[in-house]
Amino acid sequence: MESTIRAGQALQDALDGALHTYHPKSDAYTRLSWEQVAVAGMLAQLIDGEALTYGLSAQGIEEEWGSALFREQAPLAQQLARFRADYNLQKERQSKTGVVL
Repeated sequence: MESTIRAGQALQDALDGALHTYHPKSDAYTRLSWEQVAVAGMLAQLIDGEALTYGLSAQGIEEEWGSALFREQAPLAQQLARFRADYNLQKERQSKTGVVL
């Protein structure tokens, strides 16, 4: 759990850095902003020991972002995919045990 939280915090920093490279009215900025909101929500649930409710796939990022942004921000997309996969693993464990971790 702690490693997932640390990965999420690093991802938040990376998203914040990436946002500064785009114009606030651009599609890329909007997509990354929404990603930042989702990561913040997922992190809050992990940190606060709440039920994990987000259902974001680790495989759907290219479709969500579009091919151009996905290619341009490939390392960030990989970091996001790993975080989502870790989060989903924690969520699966939580649902099997019925215990909020």
